[in-house]
Amino acid sequence: MFPWLTVPLSLMGVVGTAKASLDLFHAFWDGLDDEQKLQVTVAAHEAGVSLSGFFRNDGEGLGSSAVG
Repeated sequence: MFPWLTVPLSLMGVVGTAKASLDLFHAFWDGLDDEQKLQVTVAAHEAGVSLSGFFRNDGEGLGSSAVG
C-alpha cells in the first residue's frame, strides 16, 4: 500500500530488536546477586568476551560487581 515505508520500517524493526535485546540483558544482569555476577564476568573473561560494552550507559559496571 505504501512501498516507500519499507525502508524506514525495516530500520525501525532492527533498532527496536537491538534495544529489546539490550533491555533483556540488563534485566537479566540486575537479577543476579554479586556472586553470580562475578561468575558470569569470570566466564566471559575466560571466553575472551568483553561485557563492558553492555554497561557503558549504566551506572553499575563490571568493576563494582567483580570486586564485591
